[in-house]
Amino acid sequence: MRLKETRIEYIAHKIYEQLIGDQYLECEDEAGTVALIRKVIHDDLRVEDLLDEEVRELLRQHQNTLDKSRVEYHQMFRLIKEKLVRERNLII
Repeated sequence: MRLKETRIEYIAHKIYEQLIGDQYLECEDEAGTVALIRKVIHDDLRVEDLLDEEVRELLRQHQNTLDKSRVEYHQMFRLIKEKLVRERNLII
């Protein structure tokens, strides 16, 4: 995960404040709502973490081929990740 817990907490509060301020949300339980927003952020970040791990595993499985073709690891990582994002209709 690329964000620290304190940053996620800050973002969750800002989203809550914006939703309340723009009157998109009426809420009596601020703490519960912020916790729910925080969970959604965590879940979304977890999807990207799992995708990154899947890409790393694919690259590990094809390491010999990559070595022979002299393709740079980070470039191949980005290409594979972009392809999986498109195929799975993910927003990252």
